[in-house]
Amino acid sequence: MPRRRIAVSTAPHGKLFLGDGLKYNWSIQQKHFETFTPILDFIHPVEHLHELSRWLRQDDREAAWELALQWVELCWRGDVAEVIGMLQAGQLEVGEPDKDTPDEDPRSKLSSMIGYLDNHVSRMDYPRYRQQGLPTTSCLIESQLKEQNRRVKSPRHGTRCSEIVAADRRDASFLTPRSQRIEV
Repeated sequence: MPRRRIAVSTAPHGKLFLGDGLKYNWSIQQKHFETFTPILDFIHPVEHLHELSRWLRQDDREAAWELALQWVELCWRGDVAEVIGMLQAGQLEVGEPDKDTPDEDPRSKLSSMIGYLDNHVSRMDYPRYRQQGLPTTSCLIESQLKEQNRRVKSPRHGTRCSEIVAADRRDASFLTPRSQRIEV
């Protein structure tokens, strides 16, 4: 099962639901957090647009990078419709994929990216989010969680999460690192 990445916040700047492009995340948002501002984590369209540019300009890395930068800057400015228009123009040049077109084919890649942006354009108003002081990515949260997990699971500290969960909750000795425990 793919990892679902979502972040929910009720910070002073407003209620928001920050997620990646998985449909499932947005069904959760609609069902349980419908009053929260839905935001597509900016890192995800950046990754997808960069990957697409590399597919379309395989023979010229510099051109691929410039194309990705152009698309990303437009999205950051809130001009997602312009990016969609550029991709649709590219789709007209190479043609539409049919049911037998492989996923690796540029026609499929373009069609997929157009669908992705169409599905999420309402969650990509990054200038408004920045103006309201809302986060546009969950990187900080994910980084903090990874650091916390690293600390909890560190051999230096001697205790893993699984050991804590399995410990008898009436006995607080499991909170003491193994190296500092005194056996009685």
